[in-house]
Amino acid sequence: MGANFQYKDYSLLTPLFTHGYGPTLTSIMLTCGASFELLAIVFLQHHVDTRIRLSALLILAVCVIGLTIGPLTGSIAIFGPFEAADLRYPAFEQWRMVTLGKYISHLDFLSIFQWISGACVRTSMLMFLSVDLLGIQKKRIRTLILLGISLLFLTVSLYPVTDNEMVHLIQNRYYPLMFGIGLSLLLVLLVMSILPGKRKEKNA
Repeated sequence: MGANFQYKDYSLLTPLFTHGYGPTLTSIMLTCGASFELLAIVFLQHHVDTRIRLSALLILAVCVIGLTIGPLTGSIAIFGPFEAADLRYPAFEQWRMVTLGKYISHLDFLSIFQWISGACVRTSMLMFLSVDLLGIQKKRIRTLILLGISLLFLTVSLYPVTDNEMVHLIQNRYYPLMFGIGLSLLLVLLVMSILPGKRKEKNA
């Protein structure tokens, strides 16, 4: 974010809502669909020695929002709103602007490292949770299930699909589905957290 700051003009971010509130609400839904992965922390609570505080979750949520808004605003500030709207991978294009000194450039490979490391962490965590929530204690069975999930991921990744089809699937199917599942799960957890308090008040 700071390495290419000299190329940015943040005045390009205004004016806002030039096409109404519809595109903004749609982008909020897509962003929230990806950010509901934070709910996975709730399922890791019993593996943590200390209680996960609300302040820590809020700080993490702010960091995730910053990591989402940062590349978006950065691409608009560098390339302008019209060119940024046509970019398929804005983070990749922003890394191409980074140079180290006079002779070292083309550091866009760091964006690949950024994506792969994030995907590896998220996939590993969700694989762990998928086995942990099943309550399987035998190490051999857990290993076989994780191996099966890995083979499933490998098979799906080898399925021939074009880049345009993948973008269409993610934008129109995956993120809206994740938004609905995440919002429903959030409401269920909210109700479950409120009910015990009401029961205690009635018993008292």
